Amino acid sequence: MIATMKLNIKRSAGLAGIVSALAFAPSISRGQTNFPAAEADAQYGLFHLLDHRSSYGKGIFPEPFLVDDSDLELNEVRLDWIHTAVHSATGDEATAELEKGFGPVTLEGEIHYERDVEGGAVTDGIGNIDLGARCPFYQYVSGSENIDLTLGAAVEVGIPVHSSVSKNAEFVPKVFGDLRLGDHVTIQAITGYSMLFGPGEDGGAHSWEYGIDLGYSIQHDQLYQRHFRNHGNAVRELAQHYFIE
Repeated sequence: MIATMKLNIKRSAGLAGIVSALAFAPSISRGQTNFPAAEADAQYGLFHLLDHRSSYGKGIFPEPFLVDDSDLELNEVRLDWIHTAVHSATGDEATAELEKGFGPVTLEGEIHYERDVEGGAVTDGIGNIDLGARCPFYQYVSGSENIDLTLGAAVEVGIPVHSSVSKNAEFVPKVFGDLRLGDHVTIQAITGYSMLFGPGEDGGAHSWEYGIDLGYSIQHDQLYQRHFRNHGNAVRELAQHYFIE
């Protein structure tokens, strides 16, 4: 069983969205050869691989609960709590997060508190202090703007505080893809390779992590027509963690 609670204070731009699985849109971009001048003018960034028409960072994609965030965040303070239970073993993790955007780059910092109970034994303490950064390196927007893909890279560094739950440093390089299809469907996917350094049985452990968010959003004006006050979305999330011997 997994229960999550989130307090999120954020400036965003409007719709809701979803997150997901990347890949195949770059081949579509090669199939289009007649770009209007307006599309060419929208290109910017290194080698003109980014696109001002992209939905990235405009509040289209929803906030994930379990999967790492990959959207651009200008100013965000967030508090998460996750509770897990398997038979008699329970775990709780509270995370405070601060994110700040500079152009297309998002910098983030997190601090964790963990408490695990198994067989009557309690282990708790402050977890690693995590520092991270992410930035898109390629964006494709179709002429009709119904296909909108952002690919990017991220990195996370975990600094141990030498508590009972924080003994190992962690380094995680990542890649991500944010995809919008039409006005409602969004997909966000992120994958990374975690490397732990330090003492104990966890020192030297490597693992592959990935997560996918799928969502369907309803725009503000459509919700107002149905007498709702806020925008809404339906979200499905998948998060996996594989250890590599």
